[in-house]
Amino acid sequence: MLVLRRPFSLLMSLLPWWVAGTPVHAQDSALHSPSLISFYFENDLFARTDKNYTNGVKLTWVSPDLPPPEDKSQPVNWAIWMMDHLPWIDPEDALDRHVAFSFGQNIYTPQDIESTEVQTDDRPYAAWLYGSIGLHHRTERWLDTFEMTFGVVGPLAMGEQTQNLVHRIKGAPRARGWDNQIDNEPGFNLVWERKWRHPLYGDPDRMSIELFNHLGCSVGNVFTYANTGGGLRVGWNMTEDYGVAIIRPAGDASVPATRADNERFSLYVFGSFDTRGVFRDITLDGNTFEESHRANKEPVVTDFVGGVSMVYDQWKLSYTQIVRTSQFKEGGQHAFGSVNLSFTY
Repeated sequence: MLVLRRPFSLLMSLLPWWVAGTPVHAQDSALHSPSLISFYFENDLFARTDKNYTNGVKLTWVSPDLPPPEDKSQPVNWAIWMMDHLPWIDPEDALDRHVAFSFGQNIYTPQDIESTEVQTDDRPYAAWLYGSIGLHHRTERWLDTFEMTFGVVGPLAMGEQTQNLVHRIKGAPRARGWDNQIDNEPGFNLVWERKWRHPLYGDPDRMSIELFNHLGCSVGNVFTYANTGGGLRVGWNMTEDYGVAIIRPAGDASVPATRADNERFSLYVFGSFDTRGVFRDITLDGNTFEESHRANKEPVVTDFVGGVSMVYDQWKLSYTQIVRTSQFKEGGQHAFGSVNLSFTY
């Protein structure tokens, strides 16, 4: 747990600034620089299954536009310095920059949750409990995200307690195989992703069509992969963000909207895909330094995504349906749903 202590202390040191909201420079701006809070809930109950990636929750807070680097009084000056010194980022291109904090939990189970035996032809029981610090750098052409994630897998991630609490509320059978889950292990990941947005047709204040694409990578003992993908959205009065994301490292697509964006109604439909070349997935490969139940993972996994999103005033509500190709040799494709509720303030 020492791995988690420094990030936790950092988060606590920034809490007064988090609660207070807008820094001094934003008060001098003609436009309010808002914050964004976003909640994600994902579950395969939307597809009437209970296996593989079976549940995920995530809470994210995105800061107001960060102050200029010359302002040494701000507690997030380290974030601005880091973004300005990343080799692929030009500080002169920035429209706005934000720091984001996330906390979440993912749960993975085999198909037969009532068996107490190790299921050698299925994936291990696993849970991933984590906190993240993300840096967002937005230009007129793209959104860069650099994210550091700290957490734990194993019993300390409390997957058994969470799943069986939900099953008790639903009246569903208790999962009995959690004694076979992968063991406790601290987790750390560094993630970078760049998202591009390409307006194709129409007026942003009326009906329009936009194309998106992204490219990224993750390195760490939890997830190591390279990914790419793209998508399309069609709708009315679409805000100038990067669409709708599901729970994945550096996947957040929303940035705080301007005041003008907040004061309108928006509705759009979207479809996209994300393809990953997977080098490591601890929920399938098992523990790094000791033997544990593991599955024979597939080297390439693709998510096919479709959904609808509505924005009204400061609120954004989205529903996404995901079909994920097989993640391991004995598995098959898996479907689940994702609900995202965001509030800009």
